[in-house]
Amino acid sequence: MSVLAAAGLLLALAPADSQVTRLAGLARVWGQIKYVHPAMATSRIDWDAALIRAVTAVENAATVEDYRRAISGLLAELHDPVTRVIEKEPTDPTPPAASTPLEVRLEAIDAQTAVVTIPNDPALESAPNLQLEICGRFIAATRFERVVLDLRSPTGRRPGWSVQNAIVKSASRVLSHDVTLAPARFLTHGFYMMR
Repeated sequence: MSVLAAAGLLLALAPADSQVTRLAGLARVWGQIKYVHPAMATSRIDWDAALIRAVTAVENAATVEDYRRAISGLLAELHDPVTRVIEKEPTDPTPPAASTPLEVRLEAIDAQTAVVTIPNDPALESAPNLQLEICGRFIAATRFERVVLDLRSPTGRRPGWSVQNAIVKSASRVLSHDVTLAPARFLTHGFYMMR
């Protein structure tokens, strides 16, 4: 068989680009959870078996919604209500003014769990009532049994001093005693960065 015929046969058997893209997305989600999520250090989840089940669902996904359901099924195996697929918020055609600070938000995940989101943004750090706003969200969060503090940033930026200071001063609103934190997990690489 010639090389050209073999290449043609491989191209004919290759899955569609959208399927390859979806499988690559599944692999990125699986790897991020496997190497960074705290549940991998503290639970006995067979994450490799979860991947195998999810691959079949992703390969059979005909629509974007099917793909989202497949990824949601994978994440559901963590039994972590905070690790989930979030629908994209519609983009506003007119971006907010640069001087308008972002909001500190409280989102109820279920009857017992809430997420306090503090965006990592310089505009937020310069807000004059930042500590009062964070304390207000922490006070509102006291009606929940579990509270997750989300400080993530798409750029990897760490919270600035004013945000850290406001959290330290407001944390006593939620915590009545010392708590043991989850194991710290982080991703490091020595050669090419994973994407």
